[in-house]
Amino acid sequence: MQIAVFKNRVEIRSPGGLYGDMTIEKMLHGNVSKRRNPLIANLLRRIQMVEAWGRGMPLILKNAPNVTFREISHIFIASFDRPSFLEEEETGFATEENTKEKPKKRQRTIKETIKEKPKTTKETILDAIIEKPSISVKDLAVLCGLSTPGVQFHINNLKKSGIIRHMGSTKTGHWEILK
Repeated sequence: MQIAVFKNRVEIRSPGGLYGDMTIEKMLHGNVSKRRNPLIANLLRRIQMVEAWGRGMPLILKNAPNVTFREISHIFIASFDRPSFLEEEETGFATEENTKEKPKKRQRTIKETIKEKPKTTKETILDAIIEKPSISVKDLAVLCGLSTPGVQFHINNLKKSGIIRHMGSTKTGHWEILK
């Protein structure tokens, strides 16, 4: 499992994708419990690291109704908004005043998010470069859920297509988007 923290969200990424015939739609109905490794799952239950089977999704939906789920290249991603970012976005900066309860902007519903087409690796790389031009290939690999050579393959294709280029040294350089 990986946790990625962004300015506007926190993502929990689980490599391997959803198990068996599980889909996001089935998960949203809750009380579904499928274990990849029953031995480890039962051990965690016996040492009270697991409260009860099938309670995770209902708890998430109750406590974080704006959570979004997606599956990209066999990686299951749960994305949670960062309330502090929404407050900063409204005012331009974080203050004690804007940390009080305010009506929130309308968030996309889970069903709207599910209908979205998942980002391609190319789109993910380009978005990351826009957000942080000095991002490393290693950080892109973590973001995309790929190996470093896997990301390098996509970067080489983007370079050959004339879409991006890298300026400067490997450690202190930055990416530029050309198209």
